[in-house]
Amino acid sequence: MNNNIVSKVNRNADSYHANYQHHGELAQQLRGRITEAVSGGRDHLIERHRRRGKLLPRERIDLLVDPCTPFLEFSRSPPTDSTAAVFTAPAS
Repeated sequence: MNNNIVSKVNRNADSYHANYQHHGELAQQLRGRITEAVSGGRDHLIERHRRRGKLLPRERIDLLVDPCTPFLEFSRSPPTDSTAAVFTAPAS
């Protein structure tokens, strides 16, 4: 019994290279957004938060979760214009 998966993707095709480059750029944008979200955003807002003696959300999570316990975070990046409408409550 042959358990190998045979790919029909042509890595030499122009469409493959165009898709590879496009998705590489999208992945880079996502990494940038995640880095920005993890860093907390604007430095002056973080400083104001700290002057008030408050912890950032991820710092609070780190204090709640036991060491070596996995923590599943569903979304590390803030909503974009296209996803904001999904999370916005309708006007009453």
